[in-house]
Amino acid sequence: MGDAALARKDRDRALAEYRQYLKVATELSNVDSANFAYVRHLGWAHQRIGDALLEAADAEGAAREFDSYLQMSEERLARNRSNNISICDVAVALQKAGDVASARGDLDGALAKYQESLKYALELAGKKCENGAWDKALAMAYQRLGATLKAKGDAEGARAQFAQCAARPVKPTVWSPQTLQPRDVTEACRKEAG
Repeated sequence: MGDAALARKDRDRALAEYRQYLKVATELSNVDSANFAYVRHLGWAHQRIGDALLEAADAEGAAREFDSYLQMSEERLARNRSNNISICDVAVALQKAGDVASARGDLDGALAKYQESLKYALELAGKKCENGAWDKALAMAYQRLGATLKAKGDAEGARAQFAQCAARPVKPTVWSPQTLQPRDVTEACRKEAG
C-alpha cells in the first residue's frame, strides 16, 4: 500500500505505511533474527522509508534510512558471500546512497557510490535470473553513472554508460508493478546514448 501511495505522490500516507511495515519487520526480526526473509524485510522497510523521504526532499532522513539498509545488506552478504539476493540488495543500497549524494549536489560522492554499486551488479550479471532483477540492477547502475557523468559535464563518458545500459537485455521483473521496469530504464538510456 505504501508503494501505491508513493506512486500517487501521497508521501504522508506512504511514510505511514512504510513505518508500519518497519514496525512489523522489526518485531519479526526480533523474534527470529536468523530468518533471512525477516531481516531482509527489515532492510526493505528502511529502503522504502528512504525512498519516500528522498521524494520529499529530506536527504538527511533518507540518508539515515539508506545507511541502515546498506548496513543490513552488507551484514547479510558477509554471512553468506554467495547469496545473490544479498549481492543485489547491496548493489541497490549503494545506488540509493548515490542518489542521496546526488540530491545533496555531491556528484563525486554519487559517482563513487554508483561505481561501487556497478561492481556488485556486474557480479550478478552473469548469473541466471528469470525475473530480470539482476538485469535491472545492472541497467540502473549504468543509467545512474551516465546521468552523473552528464551532470559533471562528461558527455563522452555519459554516452558510454548510457550505451552499456541500453545494451542490457529486457526482461520484466516480478516485483511490484509500481517499480520501474528494466525496459523503461533501457529505453531512457537508448535516448541518452543517441
